[in-house]
Amino acid sequence: MNAQTTTRDQWKLHKMPKPYVTLPIDRTFSAREMEKIKLGFRPRDMEDRWFIFCEKDCLYIHRSWTGYCIYVVRLRECDNGFIAWELRANRNPKQYGVSDDLYDAQMVFWVIDFILLGRDA
Repeated sequence: MNAQTTTRDQWKLHKMPKPYVTLPIDRTFSAREMEKIKLGFRPRDMEDRWFIFCEKDCLYIHRSWTGYCIYVVRLRECDNGFIAWELRANRNPKQYGVSDDLYDAQMVFWVIDFILLGRDA
């Protein structure tokens, strides 16, 4: 886990390209989980494939090697903590070769659970 919050200016990043899909998602996180999520993740070695940071109401998930934005998760506060309600997934085939919406919805929560929340996934 990072000791300090990861920010966009700590890595060379690209914005989400124009070809992307917007998918409805529905997952609630507690306030304690959101504290961990907001810390983000900065790779420590070549095996770490993601660079992740939170800014305003969005969680940005980039590939660490290329800096390409693969996912943007929109978040908002709710009665039980925070809810992830929308996912934008990259659909530029030169940046990301997946076009399966279900896979992307599952993968983004795997990344959050495994990398940011430290759960076995």
